[in-house]
Amino acid sequence: MEITDLKNTVKKRFSFIEARLFWEDSVSRGDIVNFFDISEPQATNDLIKYNELAPNNSKYNKSLKRYEKTENFKPVFSKQSSEGYFNRLLFMRRKRNDNNFFCGKIPPHAQVPILNTVTDEAILKKITDGIQNKIAMRIKYQSATRPKPIWRWITPHSIGYNGFRWHARALCHTHNEYRDFVLPRIISIKKLVEHPFDHTVDYQWNKNIQLIIIGNGLLDEGKQHAAELEYGMDKGELKIDIKAAFYFYIKRQYGLRDEKQSDGTNRLVLKNKQEVELKVDFLNSMSKEKIEENFNFIS
Repeated sequence: MEITDLKNTVKKRFSFIEARLFWEDSVSRGDIVNFFDISEPQATNDLIKYNELAPNNSKYNKSLKRYEKTENFKPVFSKQSSEGYFNRLLFMRRKRNDNNFFCGKIPPHAQVPILNTVTDEAILKKITDGIQNKIAMRIKYQSATRPKPIWRWITPHSIGYNGFRWHARALCHTHNEYRDFVLPRIISIKKLVEHPFDHTVDYQWNKNIQLIIIGNGLLDEGKQHAAELEYGMDKGELKIDIKAAFYFYIKRQYGLRDEKQSDGTNRLVLKNKQEVELKVDFLNSMSKEKIEENFNFIS
């Protein structure tokens, strides 16, 4: 049997076997039965097939009736990472299933509550419909810079998440440019109009930029080394590729400045800040130029 021939449900159970071998050093038939609510013969069959496909990963302990991880263990079906472990732990908490953890025994843990933003389902449905069907819409929107909401026309093409809240990425007919509209601030939507447009001209959304992040040189050696370890820096640098449209959010979230602007209060510094901001501004100017050439606004 080839790995590519397996059904997704079987691959998920094989990933479970590997997770338990990696994090718990062993796995049993009962573990699979309890987690997936399948029959014992099916679980036995899964363990047999898994060991056919990954013969060097485990060996059977007859006295314990468990398969134990070998020194030659190498994941075949799923990469075992700290990030994956944490994500599964948080997912289990969100589902309020505190008794069955994909990776094994549940460690004592806690999470700072997240203040979730609230989006009206009817609003979200109209936005997603508008994206799929190339619709312009008149929305009543409460911006953070005005005391009262105003009506304006937008043409949305995507939704985005900035780490805290969801927004609609849309062409704003008032300002003749692409902007982000925080979904919970959309109070009402009226007047839907067909409005096909090639949104590839939203260059900030469609183009990526690379950020080179380093520890703040004004911090003492211990704090710099701590930052390098926390963010997994390689040779003192962390390189990440993001949509140019997300630069504003990550800059604000992590207080990114260049080395000249740094005053020692921020832990991280954006090594290539000048280059990044020149590219972001250039993409924005290109986008505005294309919009003016090709777009008929609704007012």
